Amino acid sequence: MDSVFSRSQMDISSPVYEKTDQLLNYLHTYYHTKISGSGIEEQFSMNFDYLNRIFKKRTQSTIFAYLNNIRMEQAKQLLLTTHLPIHEIASRTGFSDEYYFSRAFKKALSISPAKFRKNRI
Repeated sequence: MDSVFSRSQMDISSPVYEKTDQLLNYLHTYYHTKISGSGIEEQFSMNFDYLNRIFKKRTQSTIFAYLNNIRMEQAKQLLLTTHLPIHEIASRTGFSDEYYFSRAFKKALSISPAKFRKNRI
């Protein structure tokens, strides 16, 4: 995760810097679960909007855009390396609805999950 940003890029206090590190670890560990702004506030004892602004300064991405990227990368790996049905991949990557997953995947990659798997892009 150090490649995402460097501490010298920012002028952030150490406790806030540590919270964003913890948040990155949390997102990479729990991407497959339901994650909400209020849940993040509770987990990190910090206002979500403030944490999101600091996170964006460090990663050039909002928390939920970053989370979506993690989920899409995991979905691509599952599509390429397993024969799991699309609804199972959606569930394993944190999407509760197969159709929403398919729309999000197509929006992010300009190709449906089924075509991605078929083409082995």
